[in-house]
Amino acid sequence: MKRLVHSIMLLLIVVTVYGQDISRQDADSMRYALGETKKDIDRIYLLLNLARFQIFKPGENPIDLDSAIVYIKEASALNKTVKSSTAWGYQLLTESFLTKERGNKEEGKKMVEKAITILGSGSNKSYLGRAYFELSNYYDYNDSLQLSRRIALVQQSIDAFQQAGDLKEKGRSLEMIGDLYSETGDFDKTIQVLKQALAVYDSIKLQSTQGAYALLGASYLFQGRDYGKALSYLLESLKTARLVMDTTIRLCQINNYIGVLYNEIGRSEMAVKYLADALEVARKYNDEQSIYLLVLNIASAYNELDMPAKAIKVLGWLPKKNLLSDDPNDKSVIGQCYLGAYILLGQFSRAQLYSDTLLNVANEKIRDLGRSNIYRLVASYFFGTKQYSKARYYLVKSSDIVKRINRENGRIQNLRLLYKLDSAQGNFQSAYNHLLVYKAKTDSVSSERKVRQFQVLGVEYEVGMKEDLIKSKDKDIILLTQRNSLQQANLREASLI
Repeated sequence: MKRLVHSIMLLLIVVTVYGQDISRQDADSMRYALGETKKDIDRIYLLLNLARFQIFKPGENPIDLDSAIVYIKEASALNKTVKSSTAWGYQLLTESFLTKERGNKEEGKKMVEKAITILGSGSNKSYLGRAYFELSNYYDYNDSLQLSRRIALVQQSIDAFQQAGDLKEKGRSLEMIGDLYSETGDFDKTIQVLKQALAVYDSIKLQSTQGAYALLGASYLFQGRDYGKALSYLLESLKTARLVMDTTIRLCQINNYIGVLYNEIGRSEMAVKYLADALEVARKYNDEQSIYLLVLNIASAYNELDMPAKAIKVLGWLPKKNLLSDDPNDKSVIGQCYLGAYILLGQFSRAQLYSDTLLNVANEKIRDLGRSNIYRLVASYFFGTKQYSKARYYLVKSSDIVKRINRENGRIQNLRLLYKLDSAQGNFQSAYNHLLVYKAKTDSVSSERKVRQFQVLGVEYEVGMKEDLIKSKDKDIILLTQRNSLQQANLREASLI
């Protein structure tokens, strides 16, 4: 039954957001400066920056927001004397952060828009850039119209930061707009913009560039052309995160991307390693959405490795809210992981519950790709229980969908099950014909996968990831040996078929 089960690899998307860019050390310096500074306008900006620090402090401590209110009120009192429109605009922007943090997004958005009107006529373009960036966060990147609006606002922030000469914030806005372009599927543009962001960071010698490297590596991964470059940038992101001691949820994102990459090239054992590292970070921060996605990724990888018992074990870490969810998409992906594992274990009595659940879900609003996977898995279940007529019925339904949506991987998986089904029913000529088509298609995919593996192998060789490469004095010989091993494995597979 191995490899009859489709792997469900989800992608953990973490969109860059404007958050805490003031360190505790910076805040301490501001407090000291506040005690030394006599000029009211300078004190106003120090107070508002301290308020921003309190608002974006990690955690949900109400006392932090109370402290922010105190700073804002003191700044407001000072500005009644100074009467600075720029300070008033920046105060409104700071208050909008606080208002949104308290859950009143609609009011927060109005405050940002008002701040932009005020700051637009002033000379401080850096504050204007921050306001445009913040307003962009009120638009959803899952909606195409809102995404376009969001991109336009971030572009306005880039223009403002350019006028202000604020290169650090310009780089962050370029990083954000690159991330947003990736949502449109325009990875050429994404890569171009992210490289611009890295060039800006390099010009100011900024070390904390792990976010841009992660997004750049992910863009090459999603583009599907150069897995070597994808891995190279992702490893650079991981190295940079360690260098600057970044222990935030960003580590979860980076490790997840690397795990997905290794799964894509057929090295599930390496995928599990990085996905497990990502899960450890997600559990540390109790980030339930990330835990949910990573558990499914790891369980899927274990199914690919024909280790269904481990898949079942890791599925036990799913958050209860997802297990009890009525969302058909949650039911679909969780059910597919469990059904796949129980089929591989040959525990068909337990598999039946998930097969029935998935058939009910298939009638609800889920994507065609998910529906085709469901029908294939259910067909695998019926094949395993020797209910061949039902297996063929659902396999045909899956095949009709993958043909319509043009999913080559789905076609290949269906062909594999189809020639086994033909054989079981004694249709040997049909089985042979389907086997030939399956072999031709898998040869093409295998060749492409080998190219990807060579791309990654070259990067691993360069960075010395593998222990045997590190210990070896002659890395060139080992690289040639590994390439030869891959070629021999390919020949053995062809001979076996």
